[in-house]
Amino acid sequence: MKKFSVISMLTHASKVDFQIENQSLRCGKQASKIFKTLASMLAMMVAVAAWADTPEKGDRYETPTIPPMRFETLGIYIDAGDKPLAAYQFELTTSRGDVKIVGIEGGQGVFSKPPYYDPAAMKQDRVKVGAFSLADELPTGKVKVAVLHVVVSGDLEPEYAVKLTTAASKDGEKIEAEVRLGI
Repeated sequence: MKKFSVISMLTHASKVDFQIENQSLRCGKQASKIFKTLASMLAMMVAVAAWADTPEKGDRYETPTIPPMRFETLGIYIDAGDKPLAAYQFELTTSRGDVKIVGIEGGQGVFSKPPYYDPAAMKQDRVKVGAFSLADELPTGKVKVAVLHVVVSGDLEPEYAVKLTTAASKDGEKIEAEVRLGI
């Protein structure tokens, strides 16, 4: 005598076609309805289980707090006095605060195009920026050479340091200049 499982007995009794242990069983529309009903019940049980796992207000699952975030722009100014400024390079670092540099744009006049910068250094807490101009009319005195866009996260006020690496005239001669940060 052959042994049938519960499913094989249902299918045998209802005459739906199934292949079990190389035996063909036939069942009719009744078994098809039973299987559709079972599948629907299983889908509802999964949906109820998912709904029941949703935390209610006051449960141990709380929305994480996101630290405050703000955008700032930092203007970089170089003052070469009475000498025409043709090229510069500076380094900006942050020693305090959670700061990410997200953009760099040009300044004014001959330095209005975005300067060159080191993308690898931007991923840290510093960036090296430089530019040059071969224009006939070069700026003297205080000139805005770049604008840095930063995102500051958290409540801690950032502390920036900017250092002029070099400044040069049109002839490539090093000139004395000062760099300043304007927020």
